[in-house]
Amino acid sequence: MKDEPLDVGFSAPFQTYHGQKIQTWLKRNPGRVVSHFQVAGLFNKAYLKAATPANAVHAFAKTGIQPFDRNIFEEWMFEPSSTNDKPFNDDNTVRNNQVQSLEKDVEVNFPEPGT
Repeated sequence: MKDEPLDVGFSAPFQTYHGQKIQTWLKRNPGRVVSHFQVAGLFNKAYLKAATPANAVHAFAKTGIQPFDRNIFEEWMFEPSSTNDKPFNDDNTVRNNQVQSLEKDVEVNFPEPGT
């Protein structure tokens, strides 16, 4: 998402670096698979490369949070929220007394347990 600094500044770079670290390990260890013995080390290398102050600053700038940029989003990006602008139609609402009357009409029969 364009408005989430963690996705922009950490998750995307981390996924890239993590994939690169795994590919490098696999090339250096042909015929082997990454197991739980390598996961922490590969994660650590990718994490340290992705979680930098420079990436954090870049993420907040790219999402328009700091420095603030009110024009970061284009008008069309708000269109999905327009569904919330429609008036609420109360005709389709199930009223409490209707639910209670339905509950009274339901009869459930369970078979007797076998011996």
